[in-house]
Amino acid sequence: MTILLEIVPLPVGGDGFVRRLSTGDVPAICRLFQGLDMASRYPRFAGARSDEAMTRHSYFVLAKAVFVLGVYVRDDLRGVLEAHKCAVRGGVAEVALVVEREWRRQGLGIAMVSTAMKWGRDHDIDVLRFVFSRHNWPMRRLVVSAGARIDISLDEIDAEIDIPPSRASKCARHARWPGRQ
Repeated sequence: MTILLEIVPLPVGGDGFVRRLSTGDVPAICRLFQGLDMASRYPRFAGARSDEAMTRHSYFVLAKAVFVLGVYVRDDLRGVLEAHKCAVRGGVAEVALVVEREWRRQGLGIAMVSTAMKWGRDHDIDVLRFVFSRHNWPMRRLVVSAGARIDISLDEIDAEIDIPPSRASKCARHARWPGRQ
């Protein structure tokens, strides 16, 4: 299994990076989740609002997710992306993310999504799936900018980003086709 070591540069003065999170990052994840305003907590955490719920989720995400990415700016965690294997469809990771309100629209979300696409490509994930409230405009802008297909229902948006295979995996698949030499 590949460990994400690549640092993804951010457009915030060169002081930011995206990396995979681990159990040592739980205090930073708790601080981030507990520091979110109520308007950010409600859509991201399905109505959960208490600090206790944010702490529980900080531990849950690291225990259950396929991978968790964090975006740091000047050594402070400013956003988290978590990816969970889809129980219904193979090759699909269901993704949730949050970026602190004051750091939105500065490239942090797209940096995490781009990194998730790279990680997914190396781990047999073909699609990143996002489900969120149709009123969550920051998320809607983010997934559209990443090339998502969007399906809008009465109360939620289902967005999917296809992860194109790497050139190496295309060559490997081509070499395995029956009748090829």
